[in-house]
Amino acid sequence: MASQPSCQPIKGNVLCRTPAEALARFLHEGTADDYERTIAIAAFTLSLWQITQGPITPTVPSVLLVHATNDSGGDPLDAFAGEFVFHEVCELDRRLKQQEETGIERMLAHSADPGSSMKTALWSAYHGDGPAYRYGRAWSDDYGWLSGADSRIVLRLDQPEDRKALRKDLLSKSDKLRDPKGIDHDRQMVPKQLALSGSLSGQEWDRPLVEALLNGGWPVLFLPHTATAPIEIPYSPDLHLVCMQVAAAGLQFKQVTAELVLPDDPRIQYYHRALIKRLVHMPMDYSFNTQRILRELWRVCFRLARVICEQGGDSNALTLISQDLFRSTLRAIVIGVASLAYHGWGFDAGVSRERVQQLMEHLRTNGPQTRRDLQRKFPLWLKSGKLDDLLKRLVDEGLVTCPDTVVLAVPLPEFTQWLHRKQEFPVEGCLSSLLLGKKCRQEAPLPAQPLKMRRVRKPKVAVKAVEPATETRKDAEETSDAA
Repeated sequence: MASQPSCQPIKGNVLCRTPAEALARFLHEGTADDYERTIAIAAFTLSLWQITQGPITPTVPSVLLVHATNDSGGDPLDAFAGEFVFHEVCELDRRLKQQEETGIERMLAHSADPGSSMKTALWSAYHGDGPAYRYGRAWSDDYGWLSGADSRIVLRLDQPEDRKALRKDLLSKSDKLRDPKGIDHDRQMVPKQLALSGSLSGQEWDRPLVEALLNGGWPVLFLPHTATAPIEIPYSPDLHLVCMQVAAAGLQFKQVTAELVLPDDPRIQYYHRALIKRLVHMPMDYSFNTQRILRELWRVCFRLARVICEQGGDSNALTLISQDLFRSTLRAIVIGVASLAYHGWGFDAGVSRERVQQLMEHLRTNGPQTRRDLQRKFPLWLKSGKLDDLLKRLVDEGLVTCPDTVVLAVPLPEFTQWLHRKQEFPVEGCLSSLLLGKKCRQEAPLPAQPLKMRRVRKPKVAVKAVEPATETRKDAEETSDAA
């Protein structure tokens, strides 16, 4: 992927009255495409979650945008998150320049005294004000992962070499990711908390990389989209101020209750059922991590909105903004989990996942195939009746089309667009537009048939009445002797 485009602020705008109004304008006017707006809001919310001081939760989710178009111009949504959340707050470019001037060895040479102010100053200058760092520059063979005082790192995939290094470490099952460690202020090796942030092209988002993340226990969220135009940011200086305000707030960690508490909203309840329906077909660790993210998401959105509304914004603004952040992010998470069907995960095809992957790989590699061609290719398990049932399920998931007698694999860009427009994932509205004196965006209606979890019932076994056994002559003799 080439260098990413910068965001384009709308010219001629004056400052907003409050940070809450600036955020409401971004939620309502950031992009005219409802599908891109969902992913942009989710990327914005989850990126703020990653950089909050504290941190706000014990674990921070990894967020990977999937730019399905393979556009050489870069990912505009990742450029937006990088410019407004990471580059502005954490100043990655300044930090990289200082690394060349000082270096880790020179910095640690002045740290003989654990409590020296020079050591603390050098460490802060080297690591900047936030936890974000480029993946390729955050690792030292001698000192492990380099981070700030709270021992957590958000690894940005800004350059192609960063994504190549991530792939190499994941596929080789490197200990640097399985058991991350690095030095602290006292030059002691301590455990580190890692989170990923960046964008992958459609070619980079392949099955080996996805399965390495799914089976590696990472709390990772994929956000697929096909956006190509840069996002226009209304009142961009105010939105910069919002991001800096959240990053400097120092939100302290609060334990989340074991019981899942969701707002009493039919749309939210619907999306929760849609998510669980997919997660039952995922690895257990990934399913657990995703449900934990959902358990923490509502509180995170509320606390982020509260920080933003402290500088001007009533309780009504707090409620509307927190609900918009949560509803859009929840829908993006559900779509991201559903997108894993492209690699054979998240649905029941009637056959094993490995066979689905073999069939889809054959179609994507060899082009259109007839049903007879597929039966010749997989003669051991793909019989006529099973093939019809399998193709019907793949069509329902948007993976193949069957015009006439030919079977075609759907490319990733078309699959992503189909997924965003699928009736199973209705578009949410924008409640915070009421703060601007405008009507709420029209919401797509929920499907007529709500999703219901399919319960596996055991077949009833008829219990036959057992007749008492007749007393044998030998038992009668033993009873009389005992008497």
